[in-house]
Amino acid sequence: MTAMRWWAAVCCLAALAGCASIFGRSTKDPAVMLTWASEEFNSKDNPVAAEELLQEALQVYRKKMDRLGQAETYRQYGLFLRSTAVGKFKDHYNTIGFLDESVKFSNRYEKSLDYFTKSRAMFADYNKFDVISAIDISMAKTYDIMNRQDEACAAFSRSIESYVRFKNETQESLEQRDLEIGNYREYVDLMMKQAGCPESPAAPPVSPAKATLKPAPTSPYAPPLEPAPQAAPVPAPASAPSATPAPPAP
Repeated sequence: MTAMRWWAAVCCLAALAGCASIFGRSTKDPAVMLTWASEEFNSKDNPVAAEELLQEALQVYRKKMDRLGQAETYRQYGLFLRSTAVGKFKDHYNTIGFLDESVKFSNRYEKSLDYFTKSRAMFADYNKFDVISAIDISMAKTYDIMNRQDEACAAFSRSIESYVRFKNETQESLEQRDLEIGNYREYVDLMMKQAGCPESPAAPPVSPAKATLKPAPTSPYAPPLEPAPQAAPVPAPASAPSATPAPPAP
């Protein structure tokens, strides 16, 4: 075997070994495809294979008209686009591009948010507030990566609202529900602190209402002050009948 043929054989074997994780397994179940895709971009640093699986799963869910399946695929696509695996393939994506041709390496975070937004809207149609709370956190982290702090903090707050709504609708034990909500708040508060979100000011104590005078309006467009209620006049006491003079003595 010549040196050239030997190197060709080695390269072929290396290519086959690198693709064995994909070609060595197959499935028609889109949920399994999503699981494999998550493995490819989370632990195997193989985003190219991950996007192929995401695209295939999306096509299957669309043919089945499975909206929840599509929603989950969009969520996974958002996670894929903001993953560190994609960041390591800058040259590949700048040269060859993504299978979703609307995505560029330079706008991958914006497109990640687009996928999260579509996923969130579809899950909201089915009141899947547990998933929505997770999507809100994913959006918050993406905003944080993009240095869009205000939007990140708002998304973190939405995640708490979604989780509370989920627990209020599903948890039977009030004590257990309050405990889980409290733990979730602590978890999100920690992430908000790491993202530099301002702490929410404590609500002032409620004091009994006191009668206060309204300040005079300073704007010509301010409504006029309501006239102060007039005290009801106190009726004067009835005067005693005047005494009639006694008739003169005869």
